[in-house]
Amino acid sequence: MKYKINQINKWLQMLNEWFIRRLKIRYFRVFIVLVLVTAICIINSPFSANILLKSQAQETQYIASLQQSKQLYEAGRITESINVLQQVITNYRNQGIKLQQAVAFSNLALAYQKLGNLNQSQTAITESLNLIQNQKSKSQNTLAAILDIQGSIQLDLGQAEQALKTWQSAESIYKKINNQNGVVRSRINQATTWQVLGFYRRSLTI
Repeated sequence: MKYKINQINKWLQMLNEWFIRRLKIRYFRVFIVLVLVTAICIINSPFSANILLKSQAQETQYIASLQQSKQLYEAGRITESINVLQQVITNYRNQGIKLQQAVAFSNLALAYQKLGNLNQSQTAITESLNLIQNQKSKSQNTLAAILDIQGSIQLDLGQAEQALKTWQSAESIYKKINNQNGVVRSRINQATTWQVLGFYRRSLTI
């Protein structure tokens, strides 16, 4: 039995040597490179996993901060909410995450609007729109929600006609994505704007 095993091992060794000799040297070099690359990937994979976990942990922290700013806003602690949002925006900017930056800026715009700082509110909502409109895979629902906020700020600034157009754009998006609640909300906003413009009968047809 031992003799047969030795013979098989010898035969396998000879077959292996024959196979290598038959390969062209360039293919053998490619094989070596692939082996090295695979080894490097295996060595680095724990590090990559750590980066991913760290990124996920940061994202969770940012979302928690957004929730905190919302709670502060609802509690009437607007200035504190603004401070939290500014830090969240800085964190997202450092990470290059533009969609979440856009959301944070829209919340910041609402907070400034609540304080009556309409110029700062307008600056924040403009920054929000610039960020989301430059995204190739932007969320239509998020864009429409940001337009809702922009329309509200425009109305407060006395720009009723612009606000009307903004809410009409939001309604169009809500229709495309079949968001009926958004459509209703946009139409209510439009009706309010028609009344501000003096067209009471027109507001009843929305």
